[in-house]
Amino acid sequence: MLFEIVLMFITSVWALTINANAVAEEPNHNSSNLITWPLNSSEKPFTLLPVDDIPLYQFVEYVTNESEQRDPKVHNMHIRHFYFYTHIYLTSMFNLDRELSLVAVHDNQLLGANMVFSIEKLKLMYAPAEIGHVLDFVLPCYAAARPPISANPGTHALVSTLRPSASLEVNKALIQETTNLISTSTPIGSYHLIWENRGTMDDFLQLLGYELLFCGNQSMKSLCDWTKTGVPSSVAENLCLFRWTNFGTVPL
Repeated sequence: MLFEIVLMFITSVWALTINANAVAEEPNHNSSNLITWPLNSSEKPFTLLPVDDIPLYQFVEYVTNESEQRDPKVHNMHIRHFYFYTHIYLTSMFNLDRELSLVAVHDNQLLGANMVFSIEKLKLMYAPAEIGHVLDFVLPCYAAARPPISANPGTHALVSTLRPSASLEVNKALIQETTNLISTSTPIGSYHLIWENRGTMDDFLQLLGYELLFCGNQSMKSLCDWTKTGVPSSVAENLCLFRWTNFGTVPL
């Protein structure tokens, strides 16, 4: 209990410092970081922004609450809310790739967020209790997903870990724009991993150049079998790992 109180105090001080800086420094919403979606749809328009264009506390609260409710990689783990909230806060501050992580906004309301990390930085995360067990599970899985071309010097290994969204349209926009950013900012041989539902996203991801590697209950040597972590088999069978590899071509 004492540890939790001290940790909550420390993160609160950090939060006040960061949010004060966010107020003092007005975001520069220039044409390079404003992307309006969808272009051809009846859905209300939303804007994709870099994660730093919104207050950190809003981002953390949204990702924490939405992931706990909707993401099978989270709500089936029975992670204590305090641990998960603090994990999201600290990883957002110290480990997140701030150039590639995006949020979707409409009328100052968050509709989606994508957390992108270097796979190497996953090892540096604050990961108490069940969160540490999840990292112990995914790191060997991600190692098995590495393409041979990634042996080229200077390549980047990236993963989108959590991507809550209000709709399928928002989810697709986040993935597409993240992929575009990766394609223009990383050398050939770099790659990006995402977990997605193959039933609703397989065709779309193939159009972007992603390949389905394996699904959550039938993977090589069970390295990526989510049922080992408590995810029901009926959910895990559609929870699949996809990979986009930079071969020097531009995605859609």
